[in-house]
Amino acid sequence: MGNDSSAMARAHVHTTTPWEETDIMHSGFVGALGGMAIGLLLGFLLAGADPWGMQLDTGAIIGVTLFGTCFGAWLGGLRGGLFPQPPSHSLSGSGGAGRLPDDGRRG
Repeated sequence: MGNDSSAMARAHVHTTTPWEETDIMHSGFVGALGGMAIGLLLGFLLAGADPWGMQLDTGAIIGVTLFGTCFGAWLGGLRGGLFPQPPSHSLSGSGGAGRLPDDGRRG
């Protein structure tokens, strides 16, 4: 849309939100998946290594996995908020500039 949406708001035209202008949701989701995978791996490594001389149970694995998931989502959301959302290329696949692809139906 643009960097200054105040003129659009004064004209009572719907403008985009930061959720739509940035890549927060997608990057946060990808960060959560990556953090969950790393947290699960670290949880199993901690449970198998006995780092403090005591046996860690499944609670440690679950705790480290949850921490990794939340931390990854947080980092992904921060990263996604810093960059604008990449343009969608779904309309430029076939048919040319801005036209929807022809699905063969007429009507």
